[in-house]
Amino acid sequence: HEVSWRYLAWGAYHGIWIAMWQAFRRARGERAVPTGWKRILIAAVSWFFTMNFVLLSFAITKERTLVEALGAYRAMVGM
Repeated sequence: HEVSWRYLAWGAYHGIWIAMWQAFRRARGERAVPTGWKRILIAAVSWFFTMNFVLLSFAITKERTLVEALGAYRAMVGM
């Protein structure tokens, strides 16, 4: 690791999403844990979003500049 804007941006990316998740959980409140196929579906969707969230964050630290990271994101979505 290094001290650079890339890693500050990476930390902000994770921090913002964690804060949003915590706000969502507070707004949702305590609910009964689903069982059966609903629990499996929620686990699968959660896994999908978590993997994409983490994998997309690697572009920020892989590229030399944030502009290049944005170019990598554009390439990922076919722009």
